[in-house]
Amino acid sequence: MEHLFIAHVIRYIAWPQLLPDGFIMDGEGGKRSTTGKKKPHLKDIAVFRSSDGYLLLRGKNAEGNQALLKAAQPYDLWMHAREGASAHVVVRRAHAADEVPERTLREAGILVGLKSRFRDDAKVEIMVAYVKNVHSVKGARPGTVRVDREVRSLMVVLST
Repeated sequence: MEHLFIAHVIRYIAWPQLLPDGFIMDGEGGKRSTTGKKKPHLKDIAVFRSSDGYLLLRGKNAEGNQALLKAAQPYDLWMHAREGASAHVVVRRAHAADEVPERTLREAGILVGLKSRFRDDAKVEIMVAYVKNVHSVKGARPGTVRVDREVRSLMVVLST
């Protein structure tokens, strides 16, 4: 089961142009901001490029999943496995009217499925929402979210 598009990993050097202020690079430790909250760390987010050229950001752990919501724009697409633990993936869009191709959505869905409790299954159902409709749950573990409205869902095949 090999998905060639995953090999297109973008180096961390590209990060300053991709993320808003307030994120720290590797080697700076988990420095705290003036508000006392720990800043999101880039090592917690993996970056991929889809076959169609879209940036795909995937949380490596719960903190990375949480950091994705801060890194994303409201019109970006957020993806997660339905009914189970998984990585969060954000598909970066250039603007709100940007239509993401089905191939990119499927590739992002595979990224979610490979880092989920369903990774050994043949198929996994993925839910898709705009980032503006995904909210962190106060008092819950990092990465725990509430989705107010889904755009769609899709079924992706993990095994070939």
